[in-house]
Amino acid sequence: MLLTSFLVASVLLQGIAATPLHDHLSRRDKSSRFIVKETKAFAPSTPLQQARDILTLKSASTNAKGSSALHDALRASVARTPLISAESGQGYAINIAFGGRTFEVILDTGSSDLWLAEQSVKCVDIDGSPQSVSACGFGPLASNIFQGGAIKNENFNISYGDGEFLTGVLGYENVGIAGLTVKNQEVALVNHAYWNGDGVSSGLIGFA
Repeated sequence: MLLTSFLVASVLLQGIAATPLHDHLSRRDKSSRFIVKETKAFAPSTPLQQARDILTLKSASTNAKGSSALHDALRASVARTPLISAESGQGYAINIAFGGRTFEVILDTGSSDLWLAEQSVKCVDIDGSPQSVSACGFGPLASNIFQGGAIKNENFNISYGDGEFLTGVLGYENVGIAGLTVKNQEVALVNHAYWNGDGVSSGLIGFA
């Protein structure tokens, strides 16, 4: 037992007395009890290079669709409109002027289309089986006539992440928000829908 303790003590003493690892990187500051470490300089940086498989993007002018014209008009103004708590507090809605009437629509920052449910809309469940119009939970329904005319050979079709989907027709209508009016805005009137509305809002306006 004594021999084992002696050997252990000897090993510990040798460890204390031994030269520290990487001692050439350390020196003792005589005016301090601390060890000052010297660090090696980093290697010089190399200039950045562009990979060959990067696609260069260029801006191009296009004809605005969806709610783009409406977005531009609002961003260029100082008009303000109140936000209305909607969908049991899970979202917001705003009032818009559409076809001479005022409708409440859900404000959506994840899409870019403006649509309203029209008076002949047909509602279905998630499997496509017919349901009563009340099952969709729409507010007041819009006229099925565009004042600016329908867009021929184009249909509206959209689906959302929660499984809701709608189809309809596209056309042009004067749309107003906060006193600003955009003439002949491209909009959609929905005539077929699986929708879980709040019974107040009549559609949706996308601001993506």
